[in-house]
Amino acid sequence: MSRGIASWLLGVFFNLAAALLVAGALMIPGAVWGGVEVVWLSRMGIVLQLVGIILLAADYFGFGQDGESPLRWWIDRLNSRGTGSPAMWPRQTLLTFGASAVVMGLLLQFLASWA
Repeated sequence: MSRGIASWLLGVFFNLAAALLVAGALMIPGAVWGGVEVVWLSRMGIVLQLVGIILLAADYFGFGQDGESPLRWWIDRLNSRGTGSPAMWPRQTLLTFGASAVVMGLLLQFLASWA
């Protein structure tokens, strides 16, 4: 049961990181041309860094294992076909999204200080 809860929490942070990465990428052109307020760049950067660190910590503590992809697990869960064991998160996916979130957060904070 605790493994299922941990996997669910990891899925929430994974999806949050994916959404924030897209939002951060959409904010970069506005930051360069001065159309986005500095406060939002700074806040988005901090949140992205926190989510990235959480994903990297989850990988460090062993939540990520080779197996089913997070996207496939969520689709199966929505279709009610995922009645088997909890999701197995691929380590490469966690590392990629975690590192990308930290780097994007640092970039947004740099743009906030630059603007």
